[in-house]
Amino acid sequence: MGVLKYIEAKLIDWCNFSCRACIPFSNIAEEGIYDIEEFEKDISRLAEIYENIEVFRLLGGEPLLLNNICEYIRIVRKYFKNSKLSVVTNGTLIGKLNETELKCFRDNQTEIFVSVYPNKLTKEKVMENISYLRKQQVEVSYYEANYFCVNQCYSTRNLSKKELQKIYERCRQVVDCTNIYKGKIYACPKPFSYYHLNKKYGTDFSFEQDGIDIHLSTINAYDIEEYLKNYMEACRLCTINRGFIKWDNDILCISDWENTDQNNMIINSESSEERIDDISKIDIIHISRKDNRYVTNKIRVTVSELKKINKAVIVISNYSVSEFELFKIICRKAGFIIDAIYCDNNAFEEIAEKKGKQIEDLFLKKECYDAQYLILSKSLFEAYKIASKIVRHHN
Repeated sequence: MGVLKYIEAKLIDWCNFSCRACIPFSNIAEEGIYDIEEFEKDISRLAEIYENIEVFRLLGGEPLLLNNICEYIRIVRKYFKNSKLSVVTNGTLIGKLNETELKCFRDNQTEIFVSVYPNKLTKEKVMENISYLRKQQVEVSYYEANYFCVNQCYSTRNLSKKELQKIYERCRQVVDCTNIYKGKIYACPKPFSYYHLNKKYGTDFSFEQDGIDIHLSTINAYDIEEYLKNYMEACRLCTINRGFIKWDNDILCISDWENTDQNNMIINSESSEERIDDISKIDIIHISRKDNRYVTNKIRVTVSELKKINKAVIVISNYSVSEFELFKIICRKAGFIIDAIYCDNNAFEEIAEKKGKQIEDLFLKKECYDAQYLILSKSLFEAYKIASKIVRHHN
């Protein structure tokens, strides 16, 4: 028996949004539901393999399109009582939840995690729905999904095993997308989602060999851990670097999903300053010297703002590696210099080991740096806490 850090389950393939470049192709899906009986069979088997799963997320598509979402919640909680359980939604259907369903979320300690898209027609209502959930004492959190990462290429490429492994490890560094789906564990949802692309555009991508069958009697936690260390065949359609695409509730063509020069929607370091600034919604804390004292203020990360700062020490805490990649694009465009990097020991272990030090080292130094700092964190509250420590240390 072992402990798995993270897993997610795609309960329903389709969605009530048509987000451009949706990673699991929910914007073009016409069918696909994780049957409740099969779901319980799989979760029961997971409980034989793992004593706990630290984070368990239920998503889609749009999971609140399901009339029996609470059955899935109860099944997970039946077998994994200590997991942090979340349902990931675009938030537009929260208002249809009745009191019985809201009670289910409360009683089963299940968070509603909302991806807030910059949709002029729905964003205001979604924010109202988040406030409503809080009043109903349902745990809720959200983030503003202003862009999608794009890291696919459908043209034929002769990639070596070493190149495929590098692509895979790079992707796993960005985000853990371990999935359970119809009897198998996958490193991400792409292998079992490509059939939507095939149906819509006539492609012929098949990755049946990807995924490890959890119902084989010999499979154990070690086998799954080893499987998740190695690339999948589906990685042949992925690129090591990521482009970014501004969110839009509209599908143009198959090239929306491609990180190539032919996709004129892609934003990278070659894009104009205006396009890069338009997509960036990153707020961070800036520390600088003023009259021989360090002071803090919040700034929006744009090319123009970083040009004003010129150089700084970067402090990263609980930050998305994907957002950090966008941050680096903005840095390159601005000619911004990173003096050093201090990281937490979470997703940035590799960066900390190769390019910087651990955050705690900042508070062990006696000397005072004549430097500026940028605090990157998913939580501005957390960023302010780190900033306060640095300011107290130096002042």
